[in-house]
Amino acid sequence: MLTLTAHHPSQGIVRLNFDAPSVEEAVRLAESQGYRVVSSGGFALPSLRITRPKRFPLTMFSQELPSRLLMQWGKYFEAHGSAQ
Repeated sequence: MLTLTAHHPSQGIVRLNFDAPSVEEAVRLAESQGYRVVSSGGFALPSLRITRPKRFPLTMFSQELPSRLLMQWGKYFEAHGSAQ
């Protein structure tokens, strides 16, 4: 796969990928579609989409933690008697 950087009046600067036997053929195909080729990057590597990790649910955590601690504390005092 060949990658070209090209300009199109309605789209601006874009990157195009072509399955072409040569750079010259890829340029010809791009120009036939109305693009003006700015550069030919050669062979393209498959793009890896880097996504942002899911955010930690801090609000839920701050509500769940105290309630779980209080539940455990209550169970402890039921089993061992009160601290008084």
